Amino acid sequence: ASEQLEPNTRLVIIHEKLIDTNMGTAEAKEIMEFIKSASSVLDDNSDQIPCLWSRVVQFNVKAEPKRRRLRQIMNVETDESPENSYTIVQLDKIAGVLTQMIDEIPLDEKVLQALMGYRISALESMQQLMGDDPVLVSNSHGTCMVTTPQYETMIPMFQASYPGSGSEMLRDLLEAITGIKTTETKRRNDVLAVKSLFPYRSFDLHPSVLNRDMKKMIFLVRYPLHAIASNFNHIYWRQNNLRAHSIQPPKELWEAWRDENFDSEINAWVELVEYWMSSFKAPNRLVISYESLTGKETGEQDAARLTLFLRTVYNEGTINPAPAFTLPCLWFRAVRVYDQTNSDMFQDSSNHSGGRYRPAYSTLQLETTATKLNGLISKFNGERRITP
Repeated sequence: ASEQLEPNTRLVIIHEKLIDTNMGTAEAKEIMEFIKSASSVLDDNSDQIPCLWSRVVQFNVKAEPKRRRLRQIMNVETDESPENSYTIVQLDKIAGVLTQMIDEIPLDEKVLQALMGYRISALESMQQLMGDDPVLVSNSHGTCMVTTPQYETMIPMFQASYPGSGSEMLRDLLEAITGIKTTETKRRNDVLAVKSLFPYRSFDLHPSVLNRDMKKMIFLVRYPLHAIASNFNHIYWRQNNLRAHSIQPPKELWEAWRDENFDSEINAWVELVEYWMSSFKAPNRLVISYESLTGKETGEQDAARLTLFLRTVYNEGTINPAPAFTLPCLWFRAVRVYDQTNSDMFQDSSNHSGGRYRPAYSTLQLETTATKLNGLISKFNGERRITP
């Protein structure tokens, strides 16, 4: 419906903001300003908005639980609140539909933020309901069995990447495919893989005499300019105690950080690629490109590549990966639904409208990146996935 109206002829109001004590009056003022712009019947009474909002909205919000309880009694309903009355399958379906809307429909920034918040709420509710029993779910990519990953005794493999490259997304996918837990930083002998940012994070697990039995590695690589910008976002959110992907860092902070840290970050990205590519040779390594794994046309193929690699690594039957026909469903849930990075409105969702900036680089920084990438192409010319 929003596509049929010009931006200045429509107003989006988010219910959760309207009833919020901190944001409600601002929403009410937006309503008044919008009506004034479209009609001359309203006088300027903005000073009365807080009082009007409190009388109308807060009164109804406080009265709603009593009205709901009355309806339940009249209809002989249960005492369950709406947010606790959905099944895992229904919540999974809601999260999947919201993901498709976020990915495929051009949306106002306000609506986009709301849908992302709704998806997080659905996923959190689903997580609370998940037990040890498998659940059969369906989405636009097929049907699959969802399980809670478990610990299982085995020799783990390395899962290496530069920060901001989607390592948590890959962990979700590995756990979905195998039903076995993963971990990070420190070795455990009851997990499938150990996430490592070494040498960027010097204390992370890496090949050594103590880990010489860990002979396999999955390397997740992302276009360095996007990975560096994503890394900065996470740094900003951590330093300001913000939920990941909740707000875009101010442009001036990004540009200042970029200019101060670009050389060290691009060198760290190259060092990390060279270290892991030199530490493991084919067929003991699998290189996965973030761009390919998140792509609608290539992501399912990468899930199949992962499964084949896992079968080769654990050919003694230690694990039993999910059947091939369920991989599209599992990939969609782990990569498109669960991964917040993929739906990062500030970086990857170019089809969304709004006033957000895209992290940019200077001409010199772009030339430096191209030179670094050409060097890696020459050094590892047999592995096309390490460079875009």
